[in-house]
Amino acid sequence: MSTGRPNADAGALFIEQVEQVIRDAKAAGVSMAEVCSTIGASRATHSRWMRRLPATIVVLQRMQDEVSQRLAAKAAAKTR
Repeated sequence: MSTGRPNADAGALFIEQVEQVIRDAKAAGVSMAEVCSTIGASRATHSRWMRRLPATIVVLQRMQDEVSQRLAAKAAAKTR
């Protein structure tokens, strides 16, 4: 069952990208509320992402975990 943060590394790149956008917006002298408004996103979108990963990232991580487990099982079966 997903809690929104599957494991410590699952969303690290995503969070890094969000933080970079926030830094770049600040450097450009624009607020994230203005950026979000311009692109048609909720003003709270970036804050919400920092608290809880978007569902698509959580699902993707679960898919990656499942495939990794199956690859490991397949490799183990070959060595038997």
